[in-house]
Amino acid sequence: MSEPAPPPPDDEVDIGALVQSVWQRKWVVAAFGFGFAILAMAIAYWLTPRYTATSVVMLDRSQSNIIDVEAVTSGLGQDYYTILAQRQVLLSRALAERVVDAMDLQNDPYFNPMLVEEEDPSLVASILFGGIELLKTTVRGAVTEETEGPTLRDTLGADYWGRKLAVDTLLRSLEVQSVSDTYVYSLSVTTESPIQATDIANRMAELYITDQLETKFEATQAATEWLSDRVAQLRVEVEEAEAAVEAYNSSSTLISEATLANTNRQLKELRERRDEIVRQQTVGDREPELRAMLEQGDYAGFAEVVNLPRLSSLAQNIETAEGDERAALVQTFEVLASRLVDQAGIERERAESQRANISASIDELERQLASQTEDVVELRQLEREAEATRRIYEQFLRRLNETSVQEGTQQADARVLSEAVVPLIPSFPQKTLIVLIAGFLGGVVGIAYVMVIEQMNSAFRSSEELEKATALPVMGQIPVAPVRLRKGLLDYAVERPSSALVEAIRNLRTGVMLANIDRRPELIMLTSTLPKEGKTTCSLLLAQNAAGLGKKVLLIECDLRRRTFRTYFPGAPKVGMMSILSGDKTWDEVVYHDERTGLDVIMGEETKVNAADVFHSQRFQDFLAEARRRYDFVVIDTPPVMAVPDSRVIAPMVDAVIYCVRWNSTHKDMVRAGIAQFTQIGIGISGLALTQINLKKMARYGYGGYNYYYYKSYNRYYLN
Repeated sequence: MSEPAPPPPDDEVDIGALVQSVWQRKWVVAAFGFGFAILAMAIAYWLTPRYTATSVVMLDRSQSNIIDVEAVTSGLGQDYYTILAQRQVLLSRALAERVVDAMDLQNDPYFNPMLVEEEDPSLVASILFGGIELLKTTVRGAVTEETEGPTLRDTLGADYWGRKLAVDTLLRSLEVQSVSDTYVYSLSVTTESPIQATDIANRMAELYITDQLETKFEATQAATEWLSDRVAQLRVEVEEAEAAVEAYNSSSTLISEATLANTNRQLKELRERRDEIVRQQTVGDREPELRAMLEQGDYAGFAEVVNLPRLSSLAQNIETAEGDERAALVQTFEVLASRLVDQAGIERERAESQRANISASIDELERQLASQTEDVVELRQLEREAEATRRIYEQFLRRLNETSVQEGTQQADARVLSEAVVPLIPSFPQKTLIVLIAGFLGGVVGIAYVMVIEQMNSAFRSSEELEKATALPVMGQIPVAPVRLRKGLLDYAVERPSSALVEAIRNLRTGVMLANIDRRPELIMLTSTLPKEGKTTCSLLLAQNAAGLGKKVLLIECDLRRRTFRTYFPGAPKVGMMSILSGDKTWDEVVYHDERTGLDVIMGEETKVNAADVFHSQRFQDFLAEARRRYDFVVIDTPPVMAVPDSRVIAPMVDAVIYCVRWNSTHKDMVRAGIAQFTQIGIGISGLALTQINLKKMARYGYGGYNYYYYKSYNRYYLN
């Protein structure tokens, strides 16, 4: 089953009631609006008119320089943020000061209020400026505890303050706007004189362009001076670097790189020759071993080592010969072997001498190569440094020449697109707009006044208020059901047993059960003052909650005029309670068992007989008695008490009466009148249920308390 939809706005009915109340007091609202409009009109005609003149300046991004020296004197950048920065330049105090000085605005009373103080001896001006000075003196004395001595105004002088006030007034009168986020700016100046506003707007645009040219000229001049100094330094550095290369060349005995490569090649060949001599295995290398074998008479081993066929043959004959023959063979073998050993010794000495000579040559070449390599590396480093310094010098020299040519050829980054014209209509005050806004605000104030009056103590917003007004206990505080359609109510209750709504019904059920400890109520009736107060919702949920405890529960629809149960139980039979009372149908044929909730339901049925007469009948009393016998609990949904008398007729037959009051909606007097209907016939109401509570609004009104935060933890879906 899909999740229930979010609840509809809780203030729909409230808004309708408020709109009706406002409409009933429409003349009060109209009086507020008319009064505000008249007051605004009087103020608008009393105010001094002011005129706004506007000149238009465009930032010119398409200008071209005579030479490409943009990195030095390009002026404005091409990025968006640099363009936006020009608005702050137009609003800068420096530009405003130039305009004030150029047009002598510090001697204009509009821009320098100090002149009014000096020139206007009127009583009003004297009192006004005297009061201001007295207030300043009092505050200054209270803060600094100084009452004597020169003030800051006296120290800086009247000229300084007059110029400062003129600049401040001009900045307040100036408005700079980008036209649709383009490179076009409008400069609007507002004064009491249309001609003066026009002159100031045009002069400000002119001085802004002049300021750009002067700034560029100063930047170019400063760049030329800096580049000149830098070029002179770099020229000295180039000369010093080249002199260092020449000095090193003259002081070092360097060879060419080709000779250095030849030395490297010779060194490699000597190393390879030495390695080859070492790798060659000769008989002379084993001279000591051969002499020892010969002395020991190991002729076979000697022959095997030298690997000579003749000696190998003699060694084999010696092993097989005897006597004189063996002696002769031994003598021959020893003579040949001695010669071979002596020759091996000579070869060994010769090889060692060669290795020593080659190693010495290798060492000498390595020393020479290392020394010459260091000299070459040092020379290359000096040459690279000299070359780098020379390139930097040439680059700066080129930039210096370009900058020198650029002097006197600067162009402004902006141009006047449209000069200001003298305005004929004042821009302030806009009398029509002021009157309309004032009338609208007056209407809003009137509506607010009516709403406050209507909402003041007109409905119950807390259980404490309800209990105090009725002297009856509030058994439950039921939040508004968070479903869009009625048929989703029971699904929501079944699927969300821990929600705020179900928890509140559980509290209501507990309150009903504890209302009479000696006798547990079995027949429970719910009613209300007016329709749409949530009594049907409470009836359905109370029955469903009781059925959830494993009890046999019957829900009876006794509101025979509206008959809304079929919306909640679409599968119920068409016949209902009237069929049982008339004897046309049996209980089993009429009672509908809802598998979702586990409760039984008897639907309301249309009848031509007056409903109150039906409930007065003996058959209805027998019907309730049979319901009491068959079920543990019977919940009866009855019509509102102020609409029809049905609930007052049924009330004497039940064990408990629950009176539903809609939160922040039903008028207190209506609730009291409805409860009085039961009091007059001697029926005591068991308790009240404050229904359809908006928990957020309840907390905002200051009545939420514990319930709001308790329910919040149970039903975040509803609150969010």
